[in-house]
Amino acid sequence: MPQDKIAQFLDEQYVINELPSLEIGESIVLSSVTYTITGLYYPIESLPDGFYYSAENERKEKFLIKILFKFRNPNFEPRGTVQNDLLKLTHPGLAIPVEFGIGIKKFKFKYCFEIYEVPSKIIPPR
Repeated sequence: MPQDKIAQFLDEQYVINELPSLEIGESIVLSSVTYTITGLYYPIESLPDGFYYSAENERKEKFLIKILFKFRNPNFEPRGTVQNDLLKLTHPGLAIPVEFGIGIKKFKFKYCFEIYEVPSKIIPPR
């Protein structure tokens, strides 16, 4: 897809000037659980829907936290019924869906999020 079409799509879907950027070492609370950001999985240029962070909870368990850009229109946000169905998915080669934040559960009340437990056997080498 040409860069100008990608830029147009992103501008129509998301409020790009309001980014949910987090710093490595920063702690955040999502669904009453505290996570510490330990890294960024992918450069922002490669994934146009949000930030993918590696994180740990207080027990040092590893997670992938995806914080989506702010949607211009709430009708474009992920649907709760679909998110609940995703929570039921399991496969030994996949990260395990743990939690989704939509509606009033959004991060900072603006950003939808997804949390996945990442078993150490599927973490790609850096």
